[in-house]
Amino acid sequence: AMCPAGAPAAAATLGSDGGGLLRLQRGASGGDETAAAYATRRALVLAQALQVLAQALRAKVAALLASPSTAKEVCKSWRETGTDVVFLSLISTAGRELAMLEDVAGIVDALQDVNVEISGGFGYDPSTRTLGLGMTGVDGLGLETFRASVVLVAQGLDVRQSLAHSQQTAKDAMSSFLATAKTVA
Repeated sequence: AMCPAGAPAAAATLGSDGGGLLRLQRGASGGDETAAAYATRRALVLAQALQVLAQALRAKVAALLASPSTAKEVCKSWRETGTDVVFLSLISTAGRELAMLEDVAGIVDALQDVNVEISGGFGYDPSTRTLGLGMTGVDGLGLETFRASVVLVAQGLDVRQSLAHSQQTAKDAMSSFLATAKTVA
């Protein structure tokens, strides 16, 4: 299931000058101000990550409902071993985007082995690490609860390399156009 989401809200809300969640976590024992910054940033990142996780899981369950021939086997697997949700990061590791990647990487541990209730309540209970999806019409699946874990895949893109590639592509297109124009003339 692919659920597009924007960059972590913490980077947009709190800025990226002090680094992302990973950098703040390493310095959280350095004083009250750093610990407070870490706690605030973590809360924002966790809230967005849980929203993305819930949407991805809802999409996976909806796909199961749409293919009843395989649903029974998949549900059995989810009950026994759980399911993974991939967070794919296609951002540069240069500049301000590094803080966004640090935010996502810093919250992945908190999203391992989350208990998921499909038709139960809605929301997240941190004391039991349970995410309620609040879905209806899923009784036929026989999948009331299961576990989910997040996997982060980071594909680093270098902005300068992308720009150089775009410029070369434009030059190639112009050369091809001019060569075609000369042939026609």
